[in-house]
Amino acid sequence: MLRDEDEESFDMNYGEFIRRDMEGCDLDTRRRIACELLKGIAKNNKEKVAERVSSQINSCRALAANWKHKDCAIYLIVSLATEKAGGSLFQLTMLKVYLDSVLEKPESEENQTVMKCIMRVLGVAEISTEVASPCITGLTSVLNRVCENPKNPLFNHQLFEAVAVLLRWACEKNQSLVPAFESSLFLRLQMILAKEVTEFFSYALQLLAQLVELNRPPIPPHYM
Repeated sequence: MLRDEDEESFDMNYGEFIRRDMEGCDLDTRRRIACELLKGIAKNNKEKVAERVSSQINSCRALAANWKHKDCAIYLIVSLATEKAGGSLFQLTMLKVYLDSVLEKPESEENQTVMKCIMRVLGVAEISTEVASPCITGLTSVLNRVCENPKNPLFNHQLFEAVAVLLRWACEKNQSLVPAFESSLFLRLQMILAKEVTEFFSYALQLLAQLVELNRPPIPPHYM
């Protein structure tokens, strides 16, 4: 659980706090030490650790009205969201927590560190149909907002990369997801090209190219 001094550090410079947290630079903190200990134990006791930590995560999420409990749940998930520590279950749970709670906060919408974390997790997680749908809905919602007023190039880059990674991993494994992705993305990508939103032009073309490649012949007429 975050201590008072951790809150003070966050209030002083939340961007730096999140960067250190995500990159593992906060080696002098109690929760980072606890995180490394948990990962070490999980290497040889995956099932037992997964069972106990899942129970604790659910308890914290049940008390999510208190942001400290939500933060604690996310941190526990991050601790085990690696292949060595034990698995895709925690990676997918992490995605749900981030997309359900972090992206909906206005101050987090332009945080490139958070989006970079989401993009990296999407790159290693096994994306199921149940996870792909809320993920693309959440990312498209953020994309719609930033298209109205592009102002953070680093965040925008991570956002489009996250969409591209999700599109590749989800649709290559399950072709039936392609229409759902098209429904979420196509009109927004068309708008970017029609209004010549230059900041996003290359990203839009990249995503359209991915969608074309994922479609089985014949190519749908709306691409012509």
